[in-house]
Amino acid sequence: MGENGDFSDVSITRGLVYLDTNVVSVLANPANDWFLSALLGLKVRPVVSDTVLAELQRGVWERERNLFERFQILLIYTGHALPTGKLSDFYVVPMHSGDAEPQSFVDNFVEDLLLWSAGNPSAPSLNQTFENMFEAAMDMFQGELDTSDNPEAQEAKALLKKARPTFGGLFRGLEIPILSKVELEEAGIGPKYFSWMQPPGVVRKVLASTGAGSSALAEHLQTEIEKTDDVRERVRYLASLLLTMGFARDNRLAKDDPEKSRRGARSQWSDIDHIAAAATCTLFLTQDRRCARLAYAIYEYLDIKCGVVWLNSTANDQFVLVGPSAWP
Repeated sequence: MGENGDFSDVSITRGLVYLDTNVVSVLANPANDWFLSALLGLKVRPVVSDTVLAELQRGVWERERNLFERFQILLIYTGHALPTGKLSDFYVVPMHSGDAEPQSFVDNFVEDLLLWSAGNPSAPSLNQTFENMFEAAMDMFQGELDTSDNPEAQEAKALLKKARPTFGGLFRGLEIPILSKVELEEAGIGPKYFSWMQPPGVVRKVLASTGAGSSALAEHLQTEIEKTDDVRERVRYLASLLLTMGFARDNRLAKDDPEKSRRGARSQWSDIDHIAAAATCTLFLTQDRRCARLAYAIYEYLDIKCGVVWLNSTANDQFVLVGPSAWP
């Protein structure tokens, strides 16, 4: 439990609704207070994650901050231990804005991988992507050793200095075949081949599109998923695979404009964090059509009991429960 707030009168077990960043911005309009008031009346608590805060902090978020304060919206950290559904898992959203945390080398690696898989001309080669991740990890390790008071840190620094060039050379010597966007599409793998896919069995349909290797890929996927009990890690692994193959992928990733492509990759990586955080809730509410599709496909495959609601602000029936009969 965080230092701020008292949730002694809150029943978490009655349900949690995760709000992504776009939905928070919509609800920040006081005219929409009725929605969150109705949720609270049903003993359902709205939840956001630290990913939402990081995205909001890139701009002016005074209205959103007021929303968090008025409704005491719960906060869950995507990097913390797997939530158990108890009050101790949640915090009050901090009211200070502060600066968003810098991206980690893992975030940058996933962005580069998404850009590469989309055939973006400004993306580094796959070899370079892996080498960049290795170098960033070594820099972080070096920094931790430099600030350590442990006597063994000096010995570790000497080993790192000696081993780093050797491992770096291994990455530079890899010969990984690079498939362009055209080559991916010629192989029948790419966004335009998945746009028609609808439930049920979205993930299985995507895997089947790979042809003769689909069974082996499905078996490998299941093996990787079963390596962890953390549902969020399972979500991240499956999402990364689907996006790399082209399902529900941001069109900006393939743009020639590097800045637009980077924004697309950053947005896509945030989508994965939102979907992973929402997996521990009862409902996931998003205004992003592409994110809604990706979330439903993942939850369906992993048998996660979290409904996906797409907020379609341009329609009369704004709240769409995503599924076979209503596919955004």
